[in-house]
Amino acid sequence: MSNDLSRPQHLHDGDRPSSQPFDYDAVESDADLLAEKLSEVKLTPVQAAAVLTWHRNELISQERHDRASIIGRVIGELLDSRNVRMDVHGLAFAAGLDQAFTLGSEADAARRLKVTRAAVCKNVGKWRNTLGYSVTKFTRSDRNRENCREAQLNDHWRYRTS
Repeated sequence: MSNDLSRPQHLHDGDRPSSQPFDYDAVESDADLLAEKLSEVKLTPVQAAAVLTWHRNELISQERHDRASIIGRVIGELLDSRNVRMDVHGLAFAAGLDQAFTLGSEADAARRLKVTRAAVCKNVGKWRNTLGYSVTKFTRSDRNRENCREAQLNDHWRYRTS
């Protein structure tokens, strides 16, 4: 191959001129790749395709189960709720749906619900845990929360001598 500087070398490979169309049939399928990876098990591409189909179906089934489990926890929490309006707001904030429902900030929700901002924040934390989310856009990480809590306990203004 000539060292033609007008054409980047990475746009064509070795002996095949870049003007030839790409051969999509030469690309290995997922089943071919799996059969190659598991060559010591002696899987044929047909068997590998069956394994891939089974695995994809298992993943879909697990995802459905996980979703149903979360929905069940949400419904259980709402049925046991003493303040459904606050719980629905907390759930919306925790799920990141506050903009979709134009809820504004947690402080705005607290004013509408006639509760403290801290109560809304605590409720969002409860829903965050229920949904299995680590943080939302309004919250600090759990580690940061713990650090702030420790700082408030250790350096509260009531305990300062000066």
